[in-house]
Amino acid sequence: MWHNDYSAILKVFAGTGPVVLTQPFVAVCLCWLSLSCTSTPTPTKQKVPPNIIFIMADDLGYADIGPYGQTKIQTPHLDKMAREGMMFTQFYAGTAVCAPS
Repeated sequence: MWHNDYSAILKVFAGTGPVVLTQPFVAVCLCWLSLSCTSTPTPTKQKVPPNIIFIMADDLGYADIGPYGQTKIQTPHLDKMAREGMMFTQFYAGTAVCAPS
């Protein structure tokens, strides 16, 4: 036969019953579960390092290759790289121009 035990219910609501210890744990688990179900992982992009080509030649002047104005010597690959990439147009020497390279 079913009977109503109001004293057990009152203990739970008064904070002295055994259910009180499990209520915070259940609340934390429900919050964690609801947050973990709603969040979607974002795909991470791999960082691609830039392609940098530094051309160093002894006694190469500013206008000695095609991208910088040379018309006598054909440099089609350097011309293509300059069109598709970035060109630097201001150069400064940190030492005397006649320093060894």
